[in-house]
Amino acid sequence: MASDIVAWFEFLLNPTLLESHLNQTNPEPSAIGLIIQFIYNSIKRTEGNNEVETVDVSTQESNKKKNALSVLALKTAAHLNWNLEIFEQKLPLHMQDALLIALLHETLEELSSPTTHGTLDTGPLLPYQLFSVALYHRYALRALVQAKLPAKPIKVSNVPM
Repeated sequence: MASDIVAWFEFLLNPTLLESHLNQTNPEPSAIGLIIQFIYNSIKRTEGNNEVETVDVSTQESNKKKNALSVLALKTAAHLNWNLEIFEQKLPLHMQDALLIALLHETLEELSSPTTHGTLDTGPLLPYQLFSVALYHRYALRALVQAKLPAKPIKVSNVPM
């Protein structure tokens, strides 16, 4: 591993490292690469472990790690100015959803589930909360439209026989 390449977990150890890394001209890993690693490591399950955890301390530590990784992913997405086009092109759909759900969770703790937004009164929301709700629903509509649009047709060349 080259000395200028930073591993995702190093950002957990040094909070100031993320901003300085993203401000480099060609950071390795890129902002999208970091979002993927942060989201993946915050949502992955320990698959080889079938034991039931009886100690709440390990659960609390796991939640702290998941929250820290979610916040790092949100900071990285904010560095990209929440550009949904970049997310659509470079992030898998389930990671886009996890990222924006994390944003809702951080800004609207009790109303973080999009299913409750049908009757959500946006009047008392603070500007950053309104932003997160609007961004999530904008993303959801874009994802739905992208799923409904047909793929680009394959160009067939006319070759006379």
